[in-house]
Amino acid sequence: MSADEISVAVIGAGMAGRAHANGYRQASTVFGGLPVKIRLAAIADANFPLAQEAANLYGFDEAYDSWEQVAADPTIDAVSVVVGNNLHRTVAEGFLAAGKHVLCEKPLSDSIDDAKAMVDAARSSGRVASIAYSRRLVPTFAAIRRHIDNGDLGELTDFRGHYWCNYAGNPLSPWSWRDSGALGSGC
Repeated sequence: MSADEISVAVIGAGMAGRAHANGYRQASTVFGGLPVKIRLAAIADANFPLAQEAANLYGFDEAYDSWEQVAADPTIDAVSVVVGNNLHRTVAEGFLAAGKHVLCEKPLSDSIDDAKAMVDAARSSGRVASIAYSRRLVPTFAAIRRHIDNGDLGELTDFRGHYWCNYAGNPLSPWSWRDSGALGSGC
């Protein structure tokens, strides 16, 4: 990583991977005045045609068919891990061991033991590692957080939240890893 540029890659070219790719592409237009330029280095997916399509669509330099190719690329500084939940630990730990900064999509893992091991690997890596809680910086949520931290709402004794999404709402949609428990079920 140079002082004026960070080179990023996205692992996973599906729906959420494309959201990460677009986020990197749009970061300077949304936040403006970034301290570094973002180089869109690579998108990797086991489905190589999907990786190629996403790399072309979002303006990334390369497409790879494995995360290991990205880990071996010394020009890449940081990665978004956006694959099936059961793969998060292997992939994230592999990138940390390769000296990359890691943003891992949620949920961190499909087990508490794996999540703890990932946290330990991140802490000992000397790299920045985070979970992609994309809404944590939304101004509305930040304001609610300030009210909670300031005690403005009194003691909280109950919370009810809903996660509304429609990616599985169409009965004609193809079956995906989200529909199969062993691979995870999304958020």
